[in-house]
Amino acid sequence: MRTSKIFDRDGNYHYELKVTKPKTKASRREVPLPAALKPELKKLEILVAEEKLKLGEAYTNNTLLFPSQTGTYIDAKNLQRSWKRALEKANLPYRKFHALRHTYATTLFEKGVNIVTVSKLLGHSTIKTTEIYTHVLEDVKKEEVQVLNEFFA
Repeated sequence: MRTSKIFDRDGNYHYELKVTKPKTKASRREVPLPAALKPELKKLEILVAEEKLKLGEAYTNNTLLFPSQTGTYIDAKNLQRSWKRALEKANLPYRKFHALRHTYATTLFEKGVNIVTVSKLLGHSTIKTTEIYTHVLEDVKKEEVQVLNEFFA
C-alpha cells in the first residue's frame, strides 16, 4: 500500500491511498506468531466485531488484521500519531515505526536464529538485504569471546 499524488487537468493534486502488490514474491508470506500473542489477537477480533455491530452497513468488511474503526486501511498519518502516543504512554523515546522490524530481526539474531530464517521471516528475497540487520552480531561476538577469555584465565 502506498500514497499516490493524483493530478487533475488544472495541475491541482490530492493524495490517494493505493493498494499495491508487494515488492517481491518473498514479501507475501505467512509469519508464525508466538503463542503469547494469540490472546491479544483474540481481543482485537472482539473489538473489530464490536465496531462492525456499532456501524452496521457503514462498516467496510474486509480481511485486514488491523483495520481502522470503520474497517478500512489505517491512514499512515493516523498510525504515526497512534504510535507516537503509545511510545509516550510507555515513557519510551521516539523511534520510527519501522524500527520494530529492526528490533524483531535483532532479537532473533541475539537468540541464535540463523540468517536464512530471519531473512524469510522478514520477507527479504535474498540474505544480502538481511545482512543490514546483522550489525548487532558484532556486539554479540565480543560478548561471546569473553566466555573464552574466562575459560583461559
